[in-house]
Amino acid sequence: MEGAEFSGRGARETTVSAALSPRPPAAYLGSVPPDDAQHPLLVLTTAPDAEVARRIARELIERRLAACVQLTPGLTSLYRWEGALQQSAEIGLSIKTVRRHVPAIELAFATLHPYAVPEFVVVDALHVAAPYRAWLLSETAAP
Repeated sequence: MEGAEFSGRGARETTVSAALSPRPPAAYLGSVPPDDAQHPLLVLTTAPDAEVARRIARELIERRLAACVQLTPGLTSLYRWEGALQQSAEIGLSIKTVRRHVPAIELAFATLHPYAVPEFVVVDALHVAAPYRAWLLSETAAP
């Protein structure tokens, strides 16, 4: 089956089956400069349990710092901490936000997150469909 080629800034080319993922019309495609304050991003972190993860998610959404937070239970993290190999059961959080809220989310972690050194990884969204981007922007705008 013939594939369609897609590539992103700095990303390696990926072949996607045209039958499974047809190109949407140009008006549907989301495209913004990556330095735009409204540029969609993901912030990745973990929490020690579902209660803490839900508390963080609710607070970020209530403050309009995130449009959505996906909680992924059942993670096992292996890492070195204070010279010893550790293993912990954790909940993953994928925080959907925009660039301008990243500093505020990082500050919020100082009071919301129980870890001394919480994971705080920001992933650039190289492509976001226009309808989803519009929803994300409306949910993260000041009331």
